[in-house]
Amino acid sequence: MVHLVLLLAASVLTASTGLLPAGAPVQPPQARIAGTQLALISTIPAVALRDQAAAPAPETNPYLDVELVDEGVDAEGRWFQTLRLTIKAGGTLADASEAIYGDQMHNDEMFEAARRTNPELRGPQFVPIGQQLEVTVSAASTYVVQEMTMDEATGASIKSFFNGAQETVYPKARAGLLRIVDFPADARASTFVFSLDERVLEIAPGSRLFEYRYNPGDAFADIVQSTYGVASAKAMQDFIARTGWTPDRWPPKANESRRVILSTVTAWEDEPITPVTVAPSGSITSQKLIELNEERAAAGVYPIAFAGSGTTFRVRITDSTLTARDVSRLLYGSEDSYLSIATKGGISLPVDGAGKVPDDFNPVMLGRVFDVHVDYVDEMFVLNVYGRDPRIRANITRLVNGTVIVDYERATPEESGLQRGVYYPTGYKKVAYRLNDTIYILVDFLHFVFGRPADSLNRYAQDLDRQDFVASVIWNWMPGLPRELGDVVDQSRIVDTEDGRILEVVVAPGAYSGLQGTIFYTWWIANPFLTLLTMVFIASMIVIGLTQLLRRRR
Repeated sequence: MVHLVLLLAASVLTASTGLLPAGAPVQPPQARIAGTQLALISTIPAVALRDQAAAPAPETNPYLDVELVDEGVDAEGRWFQTLRLTIKAGGTLADASEAIYGDQMHNDEMFEAARRTNPELRGPQFVPIGQQLEVTVSAASTYVVQEMTMDEATGASIKSFFNGAQETVYPKARAGLLRIVDFPADARASTFVFSLDERVLEIAPGSRLFEYRYNPGDAFADIVQSTYGVASAKAMQDFIARTGWTPDRWPPKANESRRVILSTVTAWEDEPITPVTVAPSGSITSQKLIELNEERAAAGVYPIAFAGSGTTFRVRITDSTLTARDVSRLLYGSEDSYLSIATKGGISLPVDGAGKVPDDFNPVMLGRVFDVHVDYVDEMFVLNVYGRDPRIRANITRLVNGTVIVDYERATPEESGLQRGVYYPTGYKKVAYRLNDTIYILVDFLHFVFGRPADSLNRYAQDLDRQDFVASVIWNWMPGLPRELGDVVDQSRIVDTEDGRILEVVVAPGAYSGLQGTIFYTWWIANPFLTLLTMVFIASMIVIGLTQLLRRRR
């Protein structure tokens, strides 16, 4: 493997952070940058640091002149560069070795390169001023300083390398960002090879490597902004997944660090969300609804789809102050669903030995992105409470989203009959009906006699078939249920509760025609048993009349 080259100034080479400890093992096949102990490595689309206001730094290397004399792609498709080094006053072959390999262990190799241009050389210690030597290296793994500048605004030193890479080192932590290395998007390099802490890393072209170490007072969003160039939810999610640092567990310990290699060509800006701006037909377009939607949007909660009985919201939080309880209030009007919000956001619930979540658990949702479907009736933002209607023995409530909730009174919990009717702004409705045990047993027996499913079905499927049969019979035949012309059953189920068996039916609106437009169908909706008896009576009268008519003709 061709070695990584980094040419440093003599003052940098003698700095305590610039060289390996004395006696430390050096692995020549692995390239290294002296003094670089990176804590966090990230490859995001490179940003041209040359746009910074830069002033020339002192002479790049007082002991060597380095120039690029040739480069290209060899027969094996590898990008190479040929560098010419000229020894200046005070310079030695050890300086040349340091420039090419980052150490002084390759003096013999430098001597052989010098002898190719000056065969009269007697030894490495006799290299004259002006001696030239040419070295061919792999441009994808060799980093030779071409120019050094200083950013006047930040005080950062900027090193530009012959292979197009660029390193920026900040004198002080700026939101924890200490060092940046940009790798060029050069098609001649399939990958750049970089050695760090005795590990060889492969980094894609057009990427960025940066160093970050936590400093007390750093804000989570600022770290992401400094690292990715944008404090988007997408960038935050990636940062969380790869570092393990989450907003709800921030801050980490002082000087805590991470090492991460990220995607190379990913755009970190959040994709635009197009919220559903038109409310469902029949909803209350009040000022309260407008204000609620504006408050949600400001927090990163957007309605993206309306369904028959609820809304799908996309939650994308970039506010560092929002917690799971806050998001629950924005969606449901209360904090009761904060645990499900945390779970949907990918946060694990801390359960104690008793299997309970601590009461003070309230994670920060910064950077979380997820979709959640909320039933209209669960958006408990009340617009009006009409109170008790004595005609139907029920309490009526209207929500901001246009949903009307009718809660029916019962003398006892065991009393059968309507419990609740929910009328959605989309025309759907949901009915909860407490079943009479005797009627339930009778209908269940009818299913056993007439509607038994195939024995090939498993027990779970057979139970679902039985529930569908019972729910359908009761919905279509039981008097007092709020059936209307055009009703189409969308969902139905029977739920066992402490108060008994509850029939839950979600009904969709539908067009009606034909039989549904006749007076008999209207009667059937109101009272199916009486309508059936009436139809049987009329049919009987017709049969009797026809029978008498036939007898007279005979």
